[in-house]
Amino acid sequence: MSREPPSSVPPPSERWSLPSGESVAREAVLDEQSSRERTSLWTALWMALLSGGALQLTRKQSAPHWVLTAALLLFAAVCAWVLFESRRERRLRPKRTLITGVFTVVVVLAAAAHLGVLSPMIGFLIVTVYYNSSGDAPFEGIIYALSAAGYAALAGLSYVGVLPLTDVVLALAEQNDRALLGFTLVGEGLLYATYRMARQNRLATRTAMERLERAQRQVRQRDALLLEARGELQGASVGGAGRHTGATVDGFVVGDVIGRGATGEVYAAESQDGRPAALKILYPHLLEEDHVTRFKREAEITGKLESPHILRVLGSGSTGDGCPYVATELLAGEDLAQHLRERRRMELPRVVELTAQVARALSVAQESGIVHRDLKPQNVFWALGPEAERSWKVLDFGAAALAEGAGELTRGNAIGTPSYMSPEQTRGESVDHRSDVFALGAIAYRALTGQPAFAAPDAMSTMHRVNRVQPVRPSLLAELPPDVDAVLALALAKDKVQRFRSAATFAAALRDASRGELDEPYRAAASRLLEKHGWMQEVD
Repeated sequence: MSREPPSSVPPPSERWSLPSGESVAREAVLDEQSSRERTSLWTALWMALLSGGALQLTRKQSAPHWVLTAALLLFAAVCAWVLFESRRERRLRPKRTLITGVFTVVVVLAAAAHLGVLSPMIGFLIVTVYYNSSGDAPFEGIIYALSAAGYAALAGLSYVGVLPLTDVVLALAEQNDRALLGFTLVGEGLLYATYRMARQNRLATRTAMERLERAQRQVRQRDALLLEARGELQGASVGGAGRHTGATVDGFVVGDVIGRGATGEVYAAESQDGRPAALKILYPHLLEEDHVTRFKREAEITGKLESPHILRVLGSGSTGDGCPYVATELLAGEDLAQHLRERRRMELPRVVELTAQVARALSVAQESGIVHRDLKPQNVFWALGPEAERSWKVLDFGAAALAEGAGELTRGNAIGTPSYMSPEQTRGESVDHRSDVFALGAIAYRALTGQPAFAAPDAMSTMHRVNRVQPVRPSLLAELPPDVDAVLALALAKDKVQRFRSAATFAAALRDASRGELDEPYRAAASRLLEKHGWMQEVD
């Protein structure tokens, strides 16, 4: 099985970094965090200005006093500069925020050393700890740890007489070690309580956002499934006796209708030697040249394709009233659409197996220069064999065409099922095997996530989404490895040049992605694709 990379992939040395941000709830959390960080900077700025002003009201204005005043003013200037620069950025830089927070703690501790550890400066530390501990960055605990350790160090120095309580700006009449110990314990307790409160509040916010995101995801899934079911019901019909039931057609005894499609009915039948068969018979009102040509071509094309994963053709011809028919093997089992209606989605190993077997069928078609053009869950069948073995089979080559002349019978019209059509199909352009890769990618997406990649209330809206809108990131809808996101992104690329060159290549890449062994060129290609057109974004 070929494992050639897409023609547009960059060198393996490029680093892969899939963009995030497609979740509305996640965006809200990031916006809230950015707002909190700016508020923290504004608070630090005013603290520095107020502290600098308060220092000028003290009587003891020694050299350390002026050094501290200069440091506070410098710190205020830095905060103002960061706030000014951040106006052009949607997100603040985490490292810059950390440095600002550390600088805040250092300045506050210096002010406490000058004014006295029993001064109100502990209040500034509490505010600093709260703002810097209520975010999501990995260094949120650093500010608390630095504040608690720094304040404890100042208290220890005061206790041993290095920073005596009687020789500071806000001095005591006498050294009172018991008061110092009690105040230090209270201060440390307040710092820890503030840190815990900030972290718990942040956890509650994250939990609420995640619940909102799950609820939104479930609503989107239900809407997408309802739209898909509506589309299936429009073409669904019950079985029973039909127009040709009871007739004998070229030795086939025709039974009841077992299915109906857009172009014809499918009957259960029995051959002369007693073998079960299925007869697909064109509707009488479609006896036009294009429909008949396309119907006969299906029999011709499918009859030439030999694969255990393609429906076997037993014969073809016309009924007594002139309606063309195709006789095929009668399969036992269920199609993928029914399977997904009952189970909603499939586990990754089963989808890998499904994709591999369908890819084998498409590879046989590709070798014959044939493009299926209508690959969808209804045309992929989970067949039960005579020995109770199971395999996936591709059905209905009625819309198939030769890759060199795929547009000859369509005359610029879109042929296929909107949710699984490639962008070039929706525009009525000529197609090649990469259109089938797109459809197989959409099938894998549907099976893995439990919802269609593209769904809308009507065909035109659906084709617009196929052409212009990226689907939801698969791993947001199901627990999937990041490599699977990358593979599906390439399979569903709007530009066929960026897709896998064959279904076999796609199937091999999905298998490797399921094992965490995806080739680096594919990761790099997906990164480039998603950097330009991320999940849930509209394509330019």
